[in-house]
Amino acid sequence: MGDQPTTSHGNIGDKDVHSFLDHFIQAYDRGDDKFFNYFDPKASIYSISSPARIEGREAFRKSFGPHLKEKRSTKIQGPEIHSYGNTAAVAYDAHIEAGGHVHNTRCSLLLHRDAEGKITVAQMHMSSPPLRAGEDMRILEERVATAISAVGTPK
Repeated sequence: MGDQPTTSHGNIGDKDVHSFLDHFIQAYDRGDDKFFNYFDPKASIYSISSPARIEGREAFRKSFGPHLKEKRSTKIQGPEIHSYGNTAAVAYDAHIEAGGHVHNTRCSLLLHRDAEGKITVAQMHMSSPPLRAGEDMRILEERVATAISAVGTPK
């Protein structure tokens, strides 16, 4: 090998992950069907909208494909990246604006670089962030009070 640095072609670095996330989120925001190509054919997806694990890219396409077409704007905050050779664990908070609503989601990805150098999502887990006790309870109480005043109380 001489004086050349010995780097493994299969390793995933932070720069690789940030580049992957940029393209991944852009495809998602555009509602581009190519979004599904970022997933390994055998990926496991744990989605907020599905009560059970979704097994495989094609099952995810069938489940989520009709909803992908809606245009959205996603902002990722605080991605945390841990690289282990050709695999990286990534966690981030996403603020998604779609259809006039803002959704806050926590997302964990397990990324893998295959022998050809392509990075794919091997596993994705999405969850809602925990409620903020004080503010969210106040809002909930106000909504319940408004609903009761509009319909009255049961007799």
